Amino acid sequence: MLKQVSGCARSDRLVLISSALCGVYTSLQELQVWQNPTLTRPANLTVASVGKFAIRPNCDDLYHILPQREQKVIDVFRSVLRDGDTVVDLGANIGFFSILGARLVSESGRVIAVEMMPETVERLKINVELNGLANVRTIEAALADRSGLEVKAHVPIGRFGQASLVRGGASASAVRLRTRTLDEMCGDLGKIAMIKMDVEGAELLIIKGGRETFLRTQCVVFEELANEPSPTAVMRELEKLGFRISRIDGNNFAAYRD
Repeated sequence: MLKQVSGCARSDRLVLISSALCGVYTSLQELQVWQNPTLTRPANLTVASVGKFAIRPNCDDLYHILPQREQKVIDVFRSVLRDGDTVVDLGANIGFFSILGARLVSESGRVIAVEMMPETVERLKINVELNGLANVRTIEAALADRSGLEVKAHVPIGRFGQASLVRGGASASAVRLRTRTLDEMCGDLGKIAMIKMDVEGAELLIIKGGRETFLRTQCVVFEELANEPSPTAVMRELEKLGFRISRIDGNNFAAYRD
């Protein structure tokens, strides 16, 4: 953790160091349970070559900005995106990949950062402003196959990055939202260089409500818990839309248009 991020100010560095020490103690109490690295207090942190992030304490925000967590996905972003490109970040969370994408497409490009959870959207906006990025447009929206539906999004305690329309649990809180489709939201975008999709199980719903948008897209980066060699339903739908699928790492895939 200390190698991957740094504090913006002295007070932030102190929070980072004290949180790392607390993390060691906490991990030793439950060695059999995976625990996300967290901050004990709010802090502004810097990720080299990406940007600055205002991180909330006692939640998974810190975990989601550690670059080594998904280094191969970052490599795909760097290999695909060019100046002037358009990127759509679905499930933008607090903005790590939105901010990375904004750097890569430069001021002549644009990023559409879509996040459905109101509290996380506010954090996303703070991080976009913290980095002075004028080419990022944030949208608060719950994407599905139809517009205008009232749905519940479930959020496990302290794990904002796992908010989902299709997954729940006894420890999750629920937030009522109204749906939109990707085609409705992105109808005026034209050609899209990349869609990043990290939507905790709602991928099929989004594809069904965004076929025209996907047909204008060159690359889709998505997460899929697919240990078996055969294609999943999400992969099959993307293949029908003209993509070929390539595994990036354990749970991440890229779909490229020939």
